[in-house]
Amino acid sequence: MQSYLQTIVEGVQSTFGYFLFGSFLLVPILALVVLIIWIAGLLFGRRQWNRLAIDSVTFLVLVFIVGAIPNFLFDLLLRSRWYYTVDPLIAFLPFFPSIELAVDSVCGGRLINGITPIQFYLEWFFAAVATWSTAAVAYRRLTRNRRAVQLGAGADFGPPIC
Repeated sequence: MQSYLQTIVEGVQSTFGYFLFGSFLLVPILALVVLIIWIAGLLFGRRQWNRLAIDSVTFLVLVFIVGAIPNFLFDLLLRSRWYYTVDPLIAFLPFFPSIELAVDSVCGGRLINGITPIQFYLEWFFAAVATWSTAAVAYRRLTRNRRAVQLGAGADFGPPIC
């Protein structure tokens, strides 16, 4: 069994892999979302589609950033208990469930201790719900602050000039 420090170091390495290699998976997702919104904007001819595209990209990037925490926890708590992998790059990605990302059976990884793929996907589901929920709350706070600044709410302009 690994030492606790070695497990944490591997979790940090997996988080580094999450940002490095997960971003390669994020870019096509963002491009697809922007393309769909752009086509809808051309078809319906509204200017709000640009704002929607920017907000959608912002939200998805926020989901990706928040997903680093479940990736670290997924790796820290489940690797060597639920699955064995030789090549740990990404343990969790919030956009789609994949045993292959975490286990990497091509390099000799496998589920262990009687864990079934259904249990693995269920754990992914709970981590994904937490990720998307946290990102939604953070996004609401971010956009609320942005809208408040745009409207001048909370701005102190000092006493009136007579």
